[in-house]
Formats: sequence, structure tokens, C-alpha cells
Amino acid sequence: MRSDCEARNRTAATCLSPSAPYDLSEKCTVVMTMSEKEVRKSQTIVTKDVQGIRAGIGTDSAEIFIDFPLSSPRYYRVRRGDIIQEGDIEAKTGAELESPTLTKWIVTDITSESVIGRDTESGDKRVWERDWFEERLMIGQFSTSLTDFERVSVIETGDASETIAGRRALSERPSSGLRVVVTVYGDNGQKFGRTYRFAEGDERSEIRLESQTPALEGLDEELTARLERAVHAALNRNGYVVRK
Repeated sequence: MRSDCEARNRTAATCLSPSAPYDLSEKCTVVMTMSEKEVRKSQTIVTKDVQGIRAGIGTDSAEIFIDFPLSSPRYYRVRRGDIIQEGDIEAKTGAELESPTLTKWIVTDITSESVIGRDTESGDKRVWERDWFEERLMIGQFSTSLTDFERVSVIETGDASETIAGRRALSERPSSGLRVVVTVYGDNGQKFGRTYRFAEGDERSEIRLESQTPALEGLDEELTARLERAVHAALNRNGYVVRK
């Protein structure tokens, strides 16, 4: 399966996740943040097929962690206090997901065998077998709340001769057709896009935001701050400076 890091013309992709089990191209790099090292330092990934697609599943008994598909940077992470609800966040609109017919639970405990939730309306307790719960996330019958962005890919698109390394060697400015495309992966399986153009001026690495996935404009203040930190860290590691 093709990795999201792949593109016809690209420089590198930075994925903020340790020991990423998915297959990255040779021009992709993996970068660990300190928080990720602390969270995943004892994490072990096992693989299994779900509806014919290979998945990587974390064995940490205190949280759910899933790479699905395994060949992609897309992932899911569920911890105590997260919200779980019926329905596929990718297939339904926000209004549909707010329907009173779709039950929501707050996760109160996670063990090696089960996931325990409490209905946010009735307060009723619900217990799921862990394997069954994990599969429901992967196939879209359950969705989880978006709380963080731990993986970011950075791809420079355009003529291959216009890569940032090539321009530095030639001391040339990028053409107006060159763009930096950023894909941000949320811990609920969603991915979001941003496109940057090169800024006017002398610095060949300076970029400005040109467009982004509309859903990013609806994030709350805390999530927006986490998004900006993740994106700017990935861009800086790849030699770019974001200008407003």
C-alpha cells in the first residue's frame, strides 16, 4: 500500500512518532519528540489483519494505540478520559455525529482485556472486549475524540530540481509554482492538510500559509496550539521558517 509520505516530487517527511512501524520511503525521516519517547518507551507493536488490511496494535495495557493501515502514518490513540461514540467521523458530518441517536461514552478504564466506558447521558457502564473495541475503531463503527497531533509529513512539490537542498547549492530562489505540503495526523485517525508558498524576500526557506483543510479553522484554542507546535517543529526540522 502506498505511504502518505510518497509523492512524485518531494524532499522529506517528518513523522513525530518513535519507532514508527509503517514503511517510509528512503527520503522520509522519522523524528521523536521527548513527550513521545516518554509515552512510548515501553510500547510494543503486534500486527494483525483487519478486513484484509495489515494493522499495528500497541500492547500497552493502559491505552489503545493503533497504526491502521500499518503502511500509513494514520493512527489512533485512546486513553482514560477520552470520548468514544458510535459512527465514523470520516463518513459523517459534524451534525450527524451530534445526533442523539448516536451514543457517547467517556472511557473510564483500559486493561489488557477490556475497555470500560460510561454513557455521557445515562451514566450507564459499558464494557467491551479490547480486541472487539479496537476493530470497531479501525472499521469506522466507533470514533474517538481528537486530542493531539503526533505525526506530521512535510513534502515539497514541484520540479525536482527546485528542492530546498538544490536551491541552496545553486543560491536560487524557488519558482512561484513550488509549494510545501504538510499533512497532519490526529490521534483519532483523521488527517488534515496545509499548503505553504515561498515568501517574497531573500531567505529561500521562508514560507507562508496559503491554504488548509477547512476543519482546522474549527479547532478550539488548545488543539490549535498543539497543531501549530507540531507543524512548526516538523517544518523547522526540514529547514523551513514560517512567516505570517
